[in-house]
Amino acid sequence: MHTLRTTSHTSSTIEERANITPLNTVSAREILQRIGGELVELYPIDAPYAYVAIVKRENELIYVPLEPPLSRTERQVLARLKRILLEEFLPRAAEEVEGPEEEVLRRALRYAIRAYRITLPRYSLLKVAYYLKRDLIGYGKLHVLILDPEIEDISVPGVRKAVYVWHRRYENLRTTIVIESKEEIDRLLSRLATKGGKQISAANPIVDSTLPEGYRAHLVLGDVAASGGTITIRKYRSVPYTILELVNLKELDLDMAAYLWYLVENKKSIIIFGPTGAGKTTLLNAIAMFIRPEMKVLTIEETRELNLPHPHWVPLVTREAAGAASQVTLYDLVKSSLRQRPDYVIVGEIRGEEAYVFFQAIATGHGGMTTMHAESVDAAVKRLTSPPMNVPLHHIPLVDAFIHVERVRIRGRITRRVLEITEVVGIEDNQPVFNTVFRWTGEATDTFEKSAKSVVLDRIASVRGVPIEMVEREVAERKALLAEMLERDIRDYESLAKMIREFYMRTYGYT
Repeated sequence: MHTLRTTSHTSSTIEERANITPLNTVSAREILQRIGGELVELYPIDAPYAYVAIVKRENELIYVPLEPPLSRTERQVLARLKRILLEEFLPRAAEEVEGPEEEVLRRALRYAIRAYRITLPRYSLLKVAYYLKRDLIGYGKLHVLILDPEIEDISVPGVRKAVYVWHRRYENLRTTIVIESKEEIDRLLSRLATKGGKQISAANPIVDSTLPEGYRAHLVLGDVAASGGTITIRKYRSVPYTILELVNLKELDLDMAAYLWYLVENKKSIIIFGPTGAGKTTLLNAIAMFIRPEMKVLTIEETRELNLPHPHWVPLVTREAAGAASQVTLYDLVKSSLRQRPDYVIVGEIRGEEAYVFFQAIATGHGGMTTMHAESVDAAVKRLTSPPMNVPLHHIPLVDAFIHVERVRIRGRITRRVLEITEVVGIEDNQPVFNTVFRWTGEATDTFEKSAKSVVLDRIASVRGVPIEMVEREVAERKALLAEMLERDIRDYESLAKMIREFYMRTYGYT
């Protein structure tokens, strides 16, 4: 069995690069004949059955899922097994096996092969089993895209149109996948809705569903989509990025991380803003890990994305319903959270009337964090103070820091950076006064600089009745700890959470 190595930003002919293994997944010559062009990268997804090729053809990069080709006999056996499994053996196996769907399918397949005396060479049977898993309990044609950790977004624009993906390294890519008919896209829409515990129908043609993997699927039936139906899947990392992983990716530096740690530790309020896909929720989750472990934390989201290590964490999620009376909105949950005496309220994203209640929460002493869409701090304030948010201008200083995150291109590669961390000083002449503490220096140098003295740290020192030098020493201690962890390569979620808990125990005596 050959080893496939991930390569990037290099290209050669497919015949030179493609080294496909087992089960005749597909030969290099077949790829070349079908796709043409040059192979930029080849990597495994579900080896030895599924791979991904990034192919350059006519100045376009194309995303090519590679799966085992089936002979005519194998296709016939696959169709027959699908029918008899669905009609007879899957229900029987589900009654006997309490466990993952994959185990139920495995047992049902054994029953079916014995009962119908199906004989195939082992390599053929393994290929058929892969497609049964893909089509019956997986995601059909989208299965490879769902499994690929490099994909952030999947877009199915309609019938007889190419599916598109957003790749972490290559951005927007056209795939070779096409949904051929309205019946096929309807089946896919129904499956995605069902996997999230929802139903999509003519009476309910637009559905937001959370898939078992935690991904968010926005589904639109052909009744209201002229293209025959659309699907948008937003994928999230199962284990959240930590602040040190983001430092390692140069999204921010250690000075900024230590500053944010100190703000969160002292229950200061933060709004992270930027465009879609800039990493707002990723950064929100990373800095939320700095909340003291004994605090009660409420997270409020439309779709579960946040994941915290705190023992007293209460995750709340909105509920959609046909009737308004049975709906539970972000506004309802934020209002409810104030009656639960939280130390910190975290709202996944504000964009409506829940913003006003969020500001009421931080006005009454709760720590607060959230994200929003905006292109600058001025634009963020304008959105906050305009309908439907309607936050009074004199409430804006309740936010201690605005964090601006963006997708930027550095030496031809798309990545994310914190462009600015800006404090709110106050209101003068009906205009907010800002103090930008940290700033990204730009693509040429790709570093961060401290551009001003922190007003918020001065306020913390004043409230505590200690000199600012003491506060600055404490921030430096946190930076030194983060630097030590980074040097020791302690970046993962569980290890970082453990180190932060131990630090608080030493500092405050919390168990």
